[in-house]
Amino acid sequence: CILLSEVIKRAIVTEESLLVIPTFGVQVQTRFSSGKCKSKFIPFGDIEDVIINEGVRAFDVIYYFAVLHKHNSELTVAFETFQPRLVELRKIRHVTRQILFSDNTHH
Repeated sequence: CILLSEVIKRAIVTEESLLVIPTFGVQVQTRFSSGKCKSKFIPFGDIEDVIINEGVRAFDVIYYFAVLHKHNSELTVAFETFQPRLVELRKIRHVTRQILFSDNTHH
């Protein structure tokens, strides 16, 4: 019972973030209550677009923010645990696109 409690405690997500750096790329990060941090960096040259996609989970339709990779069909999903509402996701996508593609030659 104590072991299960420790496993659950380590798996609790306390923070999710998206760091967007113009001409450099995007970092998606998840921090856990144990202090562990999981990060993924996508270089600017590998980014095709940032999108809001919809998925089905059980009996619900959910919306999620993702970075679409240029050279393959991979998606990197941000905010997997906290799942912001669609209105917030639209704001995040808009600002992210402004920062990444500010020269307006993309999208």
